[in-house]
Amino acid sequence: MSKLMMLRDQILIKKVDAERTSGGLFVPETTDNPMDKAVVVATGTAKFYSFGTVPLDTKVGDIVLVPNGAGFDVQLDGEDYKIVPETSILAIFKEDK
Repeated sequence: MSKLMMLRDQILIKKVDAERTSGGLFVPETTDNPMDKAVVVATGTAKFYSFGTVPLDTKVGDIVLVPNGAGFDVQLDGEDYKIVPETSILAIFKEDK
């Protein structure tokens, strides 16, 4: 993949196929409120505020839920990705342990 450094709270994600999670949640491809399930490929460094910085909640490899229309579509090395601000991420799927 091209060398791409994400800035601030920007997240590079790649859509993954919809499937049923171990908790029974199913994220369909089309609904009245479409969502995308994606894997985090790269992250920026932190959220910047007037009082200082706050670490990001997401990390590379996380599976996340984002609104379908969020972010910007980009193509890198022939692959489709999206760049979204971390605030566009609605949830992080956690593994059952």
